[in-house]
Amino acid sequence: MRTWVIAIKYIFRDCIIYNLIFTFFGVYLFIEHADRSYAYIFWLKVLGYLFTLTLYYWYKKKHLYFYHNLGLNKRRLILITITVDAMLAGLILILLKTFILR
Repeated sequence: MRTWVIAIKYIFRDCIIYNLIFTFFGVYLFIEHADRSYAYIFWLKVLGYLFTLTLYYWYKKKHLYFYHNLGLNKRRLILITITVDAMLAGLILILLKTFILR
């Protein structure tokens, strides 16, 4: 469990900026077209994940050894990153719909 927390801390800190750019663009789509934007936001986030993880893989490939030493393979690392970011994006959209778009 401790390795998961360490992995989330470091990988998410490296990827958060790029993922938040796509999340905020999704928030803009949600504000402009609230009823029709769910599919667009989903595909925007999928493309954002692919872009971010590809960028991370190319430019910080040596960092993957750190996660390998923690006992996490690439698939598990990607799953952790996508899950945490999807929860964060979902929370942002729920709060936006609840408190701002009444």
